[in-house]
Amino acid sequence: MEQKTIYKIFAVLILVSLIPMFLIYSGHEPFPTAAAAPAQGEEWNPIGPYADRVIFRVIVGEDIQTAALLSGLVDHLTDDVQLDYIEELEGDPNIFLSETDRLAFGHLTINCLNYPFSIPALRRAYAHCFDKFQMSSIMKEGVGYAIDSPLPPSAGVWYNNNTQSFKEPNVAAAIAELEAAGFVDLDGDGFREAPNGDPFIMDVWYGASAPQWGAAFTAQEARCNEAGLRITTTPISWSYLSGTLLHQIPRPYDAVSYAWLTGTNPLILETWNTENIPNPNGNGCNWSNASYDAAIDVMMTAPDKATVLAAAHLAQDIIVDQCPIIPFYSNYIINGQRIDRWDQESFIVATGWGTATMNRWNPRTVQLREGDPERDAVTGCGGTFTSQIGSALTGQNPLTSQDAVTNYVMYQIYPEGLTGYDPISHVDSPNGGIAWEWTTTELAEGMQYDFTLVGSDDDHPAAYWHDMGGDYGGMVTAYDVEFSYNYIADNNIPLYLTNIQYLESIEAIDQWHVRIISNTKSYWSFDYLSGWDVLPMHIWEGVITPTTFTNPRPVGYGPYQWDQRLEGEYIQMVFWERYHMGIEGHVITEGEEQSYLILYIAVGVLVIVVVLLGSVWYLRKT
Repeated sequence: MEQKTIYKIFAVLILVSLIPMFLIYSGHEPFPTAAAAPAQGEEWNPIGPYADRVIFRVIVGEDIQTAALLSGLVDHLTDDVQLDYIEELEGDPNIFLSETDRLAFGHLTINCLNYPFSIPALRRAYAHCFDKFQMSSIMKEGVGYAIDSPLPPSAGVWYNNNTQSFKEPNVAAAIAELEAAGFVDLDGDGFREAPNGDPFIMDVWYGASAPQWGAAFTAQEARCNEAGLRITTTPISWSYLSGTLLHQIPRPYDAVSYAWLTGTNPLILETWNTENIPNPNGNGCNWSNASYDAAIDVMMTAPDKATVLAAAHLAQDIIVDQCPIIPFYSNYIINGQRIDRWDQESFIVATGWGTATMNRWNPRTVQLREGDPERDAVTGCGGTFTSQIGSALTGQNPLTSQDAVTNYVMYQIYPEGLTGYDPISHVDSPNGGIAWEWTTTELAEGMQYDFTLVGSDDDHPAAYWHDMGGDYGGMVTAYDVEFSYNYIADNNIPLYLTNIQYLESIEAIDQWHVRIISNTKSYWSFDYLSGWDVLPMHIWEGVITPTTFTNPRPVGYGPYQWDQRLEGEYIQMVFWERYHMGIEGHVITEGEEQSYLILYIAVGVLVIVVVLLGSVWYLRKT
């Protein structure tokens, strides 16, 4: 009888443990979207946020993420929606799918050290035989598109869309290139030999785990053969290809194809200059071109943006014409967001940023639709925005966290440093940073940048630390900036090693003015030095080893302040009412905070109560 009672109690415990799942997942009806991305305006307004609070739910797995969006458990998917789930989401009128350019490109790298691939005409001939529209379709089905430059359109102003076009196949142009360079069919087998009489084949290596790479090049075989060229493909273990072969000196391949992530600046172009040939992670095509090297030198050293921009465009013209690499596709990121409560136009949909993990602005820009009962009629603020993240945070320390998911979340605490950043045009501007203006002075050996911080006059409200700590009434000051830069440099923080080398000195002139001096005149010194994390000196000056600091309750000056975290489940943040770019009149009503921690505690108490009552009842009955 006693054993029977234990079994019954155990059964009650199991049933009650299902209550949290019922509370969270019930009450939502599935519904079905979307179409192309909305046209985002050219103007970027950093003022916000509109939502009272933001929750980042950890949801892993495409099927679970899709179900969470359909059910309304989340308002926004940061992970790229895979093709298998697009149709299901498109069937729901309450969900919108955005389509934005990705910061990536797929390309063929040709080993220009190996004859006859050292001859530009041969490389151009192969490029003319490729149908890049077909290749991009094979690679990414309906979400890929053809490109010529290693800087995709997502690079914004840096992308040169006037380069020579190899997108459309042109066998006649390929034949003309080959004949002019002395490639002829000497033995009558239908395939051309090199000018020295040697036969050759372009063998394209690719990762065996992604057979579409091989299919994309196999589909070009007929046109290559028509021009008298041979092309084959060889699958290689991706771990061996990416971990060993791509970094091996001398390079063991004639041609290898893979994808590369890039950024919203043109610095990736430096990869293919002559100096990078000995670098195992650098110039994998062993290509040397004096004109290209000169353009890259200007791009890296010129002090003004106009000169840098012209040099970056020239470098793209050269690399597209010479074909040491043949870029052939980029693709769109597809993301889903609910528009039954949230205004579709309030999501940032901008080239290269989309609504993906890297777009940290969406929690600031989204706002409830007009007429929603939680929306303030005057400010447009209110509501809780729930975003999905595909993994738990790797930490809460801004000096050590470098993965996209963690940065997406922590950016709401520690925002855009001194200058701010415009996600539409991809340029630094006084939009959201803690400096509202700055001047640049050329020195004998470098550059001097003088920043004026918010709080220096009545038109620019001060930024405040979330804990209202420090010696200046909780305000963020130039002394915090000076401390942060010296702290990062003195501790050689690994994330900042590229940036630290440009810092000559930093000095807080007074509470509102800070001067940074770089040791180079390069335009990029400003880029490298203007966006460092600004930390609260009153907290971090007591941290002896910054790289091991867990930062249990992050304190910043960003739009949201840390509220609570349940490891592996969610992070909740609440609007910081003293945010320096906040909307006037945005005030959170007392007692509105949604505490999932309280829910879990309440459910736990309920379980204990039910188990105790059940135990007493069964014991009395038996």
